Amino acid sequence: FTIFVAVPWGNTSLQKAVFDMVHNRANFNIKPRVFNRDFSSLVLYVKGKKSDSVFNDVFVSQRLNSNDTQTALAKEASIASDTDSLKIQLRLKDGNLHLVSQNNKNYRTVKFDRYDLTLNLPGVKKIHQGLVGNREKSYEWVKNHIALLKKEGKPTFRWEMINSKKFALAASCLLFGLIGAPLGIKSSRAGKSGGYAISIFLLTIYFVGLISLQNMGASGTINPVFSVWIPNIIFLLLAVYISRKAQKEIPYKLLAKVFDIIFGLWEDAGNFFMKKTYPGKVAAPGHPGGGIGQKDVYKSSGKMMRQEFRNIKSQKRGK
Repeated sequence: FTIFVAVPWGNTSLQKAVFDMVHNRANFNIKPRVFNRDFSSLVLYVKGKKSDSVFNDVFVSQRLNSNDTQTALAKEASIASDTDSLKIQLRLKDGNLHLVSQNNKNYRTVKFDRYDLTLNLPGVKKIHQGLVGNREKSYEWVKNHIALLKKEGKPTFRWEMINSKKFALAASCLLFGLIGAPLGIKSSRAGKSGGYAISIFLLTIYFVGLISLQNMGASGTINPVFSVWIPNIIFLLLAVYISRKAQKEIPYKLLAKVFDIIFGLWEDAGNFFMKKTYPGKVAAPGHPGGGIGQKDVYKSSGKMMRQEFRNIKSQKRGK
């Protein structure tokens, strides 16, 4: 439900909310008889305002590049919005377009009934890049997009991988549960801290493999549908292996060696952190980051030894 319904719905809602803010800002900033320079490489002037988004007697001057400019004069203009592409357009009606190019050497004029100009507000480009073309599109949208690309003869590897990944990620939740249960009931010398180490290790291995294989699938190096399922297949075999060993109460020697290495690295990292952060401190076994003072250990041991010598002396005197 999260992958197929909630995430696409959330992205669509966010896109509409941002778009509404941009649209309202564009309407609010355009004032009659004022040269408006809020839009990138464009100057806008309107003589009158019929409503919040409709204007009359409009003058627009736009620089296309370092050498070319265009000027439009229209009797009426309106703000039009495109939710899919997150663009604000100025729709001009009944006017003339004057084009000047190559350092005023070429000039031509065009009469139009309707002409659309895209208005670029500052900061909208970053929002547009972050939302438009988002990979978390709905399943149906991606399916229709794949069919369209196939008709055009374009490659569909990337989009086939994206739809397959939706199923693979949903299945991975169950796999982590199947792996976590038998590992959770297994006693470990590292305690809870060792459980964190194993979790981080398994998650890192899974997602590094997933990202690498999905990139190969998106490029067509391997089957795009099958590529994102390879980590799931490997972890499924691992889940079956661990579950059978746990059910029959048979120690898994291979994993035990791997986990011992992980625990060792985890404790070494904790000791290194404590040494750098608190000089003279050492981490307690199996609990990186939380430790006791080395001097305190020496003091406690010395007190115990002195007390033991006193007891021996008192016993000899009694005899």
